[in-house]
Amino acid sequence: MLLQRIIFTVVLSISALAVMPAAQAQHIGFFGKSDDNSDFTGLYDPFCDLDTCWFEPISCDCTERPMNSGWFFGYRRTNMNISRPRNEEVSQFYDPFDGDFARPDDELLRSIYSGNIDDDFRGDWSWGNRFDFGWMSEEGSGLWFVARKQDSPEQRLTFTNVDQNLLPALRLDNTPFGPTTALINGLEMYGFEANKVWRLAPTARGTVMEPFIGPRYIRLRDSSDRNDIFSDFFETVGTFPLTGQTVPIVRRVNFAFRQTMITTDNDLFGGQFGMRSRWRRGRWQVSSDVRGLMFWNHQSRERIDQDERQAENFVANFDVNTNIAAVNSVNGVVILDSRQTHTTESHNTFAYGGELNLELAFEVTQGFAITAGAEVIAIGDGVGRGFESVDDSLVMSGFSLGFTYNR
Repeated sequence: MLLQRIIFTVVLSISALAVMPAAQAQHIGFFGKSDDNSDFTGLYDPFCDLDTCWFEPISCDCTERPMNSGWFFGYRRTNMNISRPRNEEVSQFYDPFDGDFARPDDELLRSIYSGNIDDDFRGDWSWGNRFDFGWMSEEGSGLWFVARKQDSPEQRLTFTNVDQNLLPALRLDNTPFGPTTALINGLEMYGFEANKVWRLAPTARGTVMEPFIGPRYIRLRDSSDRNDIFSDFFETVGTFPLTGQTVPIVRRVNFAFRQTMITTDNDLFGGQFGMRSRWRRGRWQVSSDVRGLMFWNHQSRERIDQDERQAENFVANFDVNTNIAAVNSVNGVVILDSRQTHTTESHNTFAYGGELNLELAFEVTQGFAITAGAEVIAIGDGVGRGFESVDDSLVMSGFSLGFTYNR
């Protein structure tokens, strides 16, 4: 046993003397760098370029490898906050009780939202998908295509149905009519762009700049709807009874229903120009791209209004002593009037905006990377949204998670 320890100590000492000159020539620091800040050439360095084998220990000379060329592909799952329409009315006035339903005071009824949508800075979150694909030559030019879809947040607000006194509309059993809802943010987006890309020579710090330009199409479909229910009632009693008698009465409850559905399609045809920059250090890559957008927007709006008036007749026994009316039968619902109006209109506007993307990528292999980023898309004016606006704005901001191959 003692002999084995002596032999092991001698072998270890000889090995240490053999590597001492190399260690003196290049001392390895804590982060895999030598004291003179030159590149580390050892077995593993978290800042070192890696090969295409998954989970294999990295062995390289740490020289700057060229940017990828050939076909590339990327996918991101996005979560974006979509701004609501600006200056949208939070209440709507109209008189549903005309004709047979006219009241002496002819007071306009109102339904009031339980929330305020007149806020330029409020938005609602939605999920979407983005696909990037293209080809880059070794000489530094190529094509870059982007296709994306952003779902609608389908954000609704509730409001209380009211009667002729602007009180909650209640049935005879004190159950409310509603509440009903209004869709105040129903925007969804489809888009496609095709870009010509040029890759410039790296800067002194290793940043690669890629200017690009190309056509772009965006379809913004905005949906809005609201339902209103109003109630009014009156009672009919025969000859006033003697004290203590119970007589039948008839109570008629009138209802006015209005449903408004609006769909606005914004077809934005135009182009963009921008700059993409990338900086890579070993496994990590930081990239950003900024775009300027200009569009001609063809708006097509469809509006459907459905109005219906109904009445329910209740027969009750009224006791003049107790002033209690006991409902003993219901005659049912009678539809007095129903009508629908369908209107369409179109507008042509000019729209402009910009887009900013920031992204951090971690290379699992030399070709495959996992990405996380943030982005903002803003269109200043010229978008049809909500119930009336044809010159609204749009801001979408959020984050994304995904992957790229050979990018």
